[in-house]
Amino acid sequence: MPSQQRARATVDAILQAARSVFSERGYAGATTNHIANAAGVSVGSLYQYFPRKEAIAAAMLEDAVFKAGAVLRERMLDCMHTPLEEGIPLIVKAVMELRRANAFFFMGLRREVPGLREGSGNLTIESFMTSTTYAYFQQHHEQIRVPDLDVAITVVKYLVAGAVDFYLEDPSPQLGDEELVAELSNSVLRYLTA
Repeated sequence: MPSQQRARATVDAILQAARSVFSERGYAGATTNHIANAAGVSVGSLYQYFPRKEAIAAAMLEDAVFKAGAVLRERMLDCMHTPLEEGIPLIVKAVMELRRANAFFFMGLRREVPGLREGSGNLTIESFMTSTTYAYFQQHHEQIRVPDLDVAITVVKYLVAGAVDFYLEDPSPQLGDEELVAELSNSVLRYLTA
């Protein structure tokens, strides 16, 4: 195996092992020794790629954001020629599914790792979606009444991601997933088109 492929395989094994170790022991209880053992590599090999445990956490978050961003971009592109009334609920539902599937990275890990809280503000799915969201809003410009699309993107990002994260951390007994998606979608539509 060429060294580049071998290096990529080692990094992937370390990140996969870290997911398992962090899930099992929590971030604070995990050590680089635990992660190296689970990955089947020496601690020295781990340190070749990641100088500290925080660097592993940052790489895991970045990987999760890029993968989730790719899925969300596909969903938005699929909805590009769909009327807003139909497309917005599909996009909001995708955001909920992705944030739920990656809650450990987007909420838990960012809270547990002090360095990630400060440094990961721009490392979110939404921050990588600005150009796609802008294109989506441009495609529906005849319906959108908010004059500044950059402001609209920011408000929609905060509204949807913030509400979904809060709901996932503390689900309402009066509200299920489908109802939350419907209410958030209606809120976004009213904001954009009123």
